[in-house]
Amino acid sequence: MVVDIQGNGYDLFDPEIASTELVDKDMNYLYCSGNLSDVAISAFVSQHKCNRYCVLAGLEPLKT
Repeated sequence: MVVDIQGNGYDLFDPEIASTELVDKDMNYLYCSGNLSDVAISAFVSQHKCNRYCVLAGLEPLKT
């Protein structure tokens, strides 16, 4: 999941990635220290309220 996108106008930059895996098989952190892993994904799923942007993107409601 891409989180914490910052930008200016239509230019987006400095995204952070939240993945279900925090480290790879060699114990290297994936996607730098900003990867909040399952914590960020679980918090998003439990707190998200679908809105018009979800509809515009054609997304299905999240199942908790």
